[in-house]
Amino acid sequence: MSKAHDNPALSNEFDAMITGKYTNLFEQVSGTVFKSSLPFIEYVKPRCEVDAGAHYYLHSTFDNYKTASMTVDLSEVSANCYATKGPNKGKQTRNAYICLTPTTSKMICDIGLVKGSGEKWAPFAWGKIWAKEGSIEYFVKDGLGEPIDGTPTIEVKVEKYSDDDYDYFKAVMTNLDENNVICTLVVREDKWTIYNKDDEFEPWGRFVRFASLVPMIPPYGVNDTADGSYLDATLRNCKIGGKTWTDKEIEFAWSIQDENVPHIELSAITPTSIGIDADRVIIKHEHQVH
Repeated sequence: MSKAHDNPALSNEFDAMITGKYTNLFEQVSGTVFKSSLPFIEYVKPRCEVDAGAHYYLHSTFDNYKTASMTVDLSEVSANCYATKGPNKGKQTRNAYICLTPTTSKMICDIGLVKGSGEKWAPFAWGKIWAKEGSIEYFVKDGLGEPIDGTPTIEVKVEKYSDDDYDYFKAVMTNLDENNVICTLVVREDKWTIYNKDDEFEPWGRFVRFASLVPMIPPYGVNDTADGSYLDATLRNCKIGGKTWTDKEIEFAWSIQDENVPHIELSAITPTSIGIDADRVIIKHEHQVH
């Protein structure tokens, strides 16, 4: 059985590290900080979800980017969210996510694809505004949760903007094989709820891309086990501000539970990559690390 963690339980051994390998951060959990502008303790460590399954995060620099996008060719993606071993064998134990996330100092929203039960991926979104109770309320949310047939290439594009009365961000997911929109999501909140007044109407923030395989049986930390689940995910055409998402636009990138990440290539970050603007990660929960 796994152990759940709380932040005070994390090791302090690597607090001063900028980039490199960390080990035994919690129990036997290790990982890699591929890029960072700050010591481990100041940014990456507080965001280390050591008992939320193996995953990676890549955070852009904090700037006034208005758009970001990526494509996911579902023929290049595979996942099994059911336990093939352990106490929950035969049950769905995880959800798989491939996401592009807009953030500001006031909100976060994960937007992308999810796979859980069944064989199909579906459009997904979850968000939180720090000043409000509960999750983000969507102004438009057409197509969320509708299973995607076949293995098309899906474009996920996010845009941030505002007017005199409201803050907005919009996500559109398009089936590029059939050139049709499969999901549209618009978040509309009162002025200065999402963006900062001091930013002079510019939607400052970050964009984040990630892939993860997250426990879905509570208590989640306890059920983050070596259950045999896996995810092989490829993200392509990762753009920010309509341009190539180069090393200059990346401020932080890290992985969690490297014991369960046998392969990871991040565009502009790792020594090898599968192509320009492309990431690939393979997650296999074969090792009990906490």
